[in-house]
Amino acid sequence: MDAVTIQVLRNKIASLVEEMHYHFYRSGYSTIIRESRDFSCVILDRDGRLIVAPPMFFHAPVYRHLVARILALYGAPSLLSAASQRLSHAAPPLLPLPAQRGEGRGEGLFPQAQTRGEVPSPGLSPQAGRGEGAMGGGIREGDVFVSNHPYEGGLPHVSDMAFVAPVFADGALVAFAGSIAHKADVGGTVAGSTSANATEMYQEGLLIPPIKIWDAGRPLPDIERLILGNSRQPALVRGDMQAQIAVTQMGAARVKALCERFGPNTLCEAFGAILRGAADELRDAIARLPQGHASAEGRLDSDGVAVDRPIKLAVTVTIADGIATFDFSASDPQAAGPVNLRPSMVEACVFYCLIGCLGPKLAFNDGMRDVAGIVLAPRTVTNAEPPAAVSNYQMVNLKLVDVILEALSQLHPVRAVANAGSSSALGIAWRQGRPGQSTMQYEIIGSAYGGGMGHNGASATATHLSNLHITPIEILESEYPCRIARFDLVPDSGGAGQWRGGLSMRREYELLADATVIRRFDKARFPPQGLAGGRPGGPSRFVVRLGTADEVAAPASGRYEMKAGERFLVQTAGGGGYGDPLARDRAALARDMTEGYVASDGARKDYGAD
Repeated sequence: MDAVTIQVLRNKIASLVEEMHYHFYRSGYSTIIRESRDFSCVILDRDGRLIVAPPMFFHAPVYRHLVARILALYGAPSLLSAASQRLSHAAPPLLPLPAQRGEGRGEGLFPQAQTRGEVPSPGLSPQAGRGEGAMGGGIREGDVFVSNHPYEGGLPHVSDMAFVAPVFADGALVAFAGSIAHKADVGGTVAGSTSANATEMYQEGLLIPPIKIWDAGRPLPDIERLILGNSRQPALVRGDMQAQIAVTQMGAARVKALCERFGPNTLCEAFGAILRGAADELRDAIARLPQGHASAEGRLDSDGVAVDRPIKLAVTVTIADGIATFDFSASDPQAAGPVNLRPSMVEACVFYCLIGCLGPKLAFNDGMRDVAGIVLAPRTVTNAEPPAAVSNYQMVNLKLVDVILEALSQLHPVRAVANAGSSSALGIAWRQGRPGQSTMQYEIIGSAYGGGMGHNGASATATHLSNLHITPIEILESEYPCRIARFDLVPDSGGAGQWRGGLSMRREYELLADATVIRRFDKARFPPQGLAGGRPGGPSRFVVRLGTADEVAAPASGRYEMKAGERFLVQTAGGGGYGDPLARDRAALARDMTEGYVASDGARKDYGAD
């Protein structure tokens, strides 16, 4: 196929993904969608392989797991001609069926990857889904599938709900459209579902394995009723679900229109070429790295249950024969609390770091799986088994990114970057909301990047893996009974260095009604580390009942019952510094002091200023 046609179709898909994102953002009911933008929309090939990555990068590897399970359960429909299949970028199933999994080192997530003793997803027999029409009449035009299951569907956590719609042309399956979005409440033991100290996935909400919610163009209202019947916020969840289904169906319709315009064989051939191109580009970039090994490790503050015990994350990166292999076997055993990861999240961290380290212009798609390997040991925090809880996956993702980037910096120091301040979440379940508004306030709060070779870290932003937005004060105060008394940056909180880390941000909340406050955060005990002589960033803080005799700084993620009139403080971690602080450019330090990023005392203590 000629390069022009390939590029035209790639840009058509990229534009469609942007269109899906825009319509979902404009149609969402909850602040999670219309303010934080905690969602992704994608187009996949007929095997579920991602063609163009969404802005929410850590969702990107999930879809392949989910579609592989759908195909296993419901059977693969007829495909296009043999010639078209040969031109497609062939790849083995991402999730082997249980009969293919051994107890030693065996088939892995990628052709070069290995997992040790990975267990089958619960409830699946070795032959489940083999053959067309294995369940529910098979996969048909007009179907829409739904799942939020971390183990059967590969979803990040139970609150993230995915919808997938197949695309047919000339009676054959050619593609899928998909979306994933956080839901305001899917049941579980706490309001908002995302628990700070759950000990099993059943406490985190209703679990939905991959099932149909639309069948051959006909909605199945009983499925929606079942989901909404388990939610404390059914109106919000219904609105977001229906918007998400609509945008997924729109994506499928647009791809079908592309098939009518260009021909389904041409579209599938272009998909194959796009996947091969991404693999080739990453292979070329890896080939420029020195052969060898590099290791790094880091620690989470705790799992939220055993609050005095840190959790170790470790990786060894090996560059050999044009393949980058990432071995996470030395990470701690799976945790009692909700800080466990599924392989899809580890994949997201690996590919994000590879692209960030080797070349930010590399465009991720599932073709890259052919040139990266992942080794996971069973029953570890990076490869947990059910029913391990997973609510707090994102703070684990972001610490794992720190660890991987630290290892890669030993192989490619020109792209080295110090630890970032992570991401955190705040949930407030109000006893009484404002009239006509939801009683569930949910915010995702960013932090700061670490400094890197030649640049300072950015402040007050989502770090790594996602492009989430902090909810504006005006929205919070108009929709919920709270008042924001303070929202600013913290001087001297960025790690000192030749290139300093980004600054912590803080918000002070005053409650105007009684509420349950759930705070999930990390990097209070182990603040973001600097690199190459740079100093750590400031630690994160969460202080409840601010300014009273009962004021306390929370040691870890937790749940707190608070009364109207009480206040609390959220302060994120600052980014680590890079390089010797004494080598910082004096003009840059002067600008930092003028802008209030560095105070006079900090300049003297950290930078040796007169």
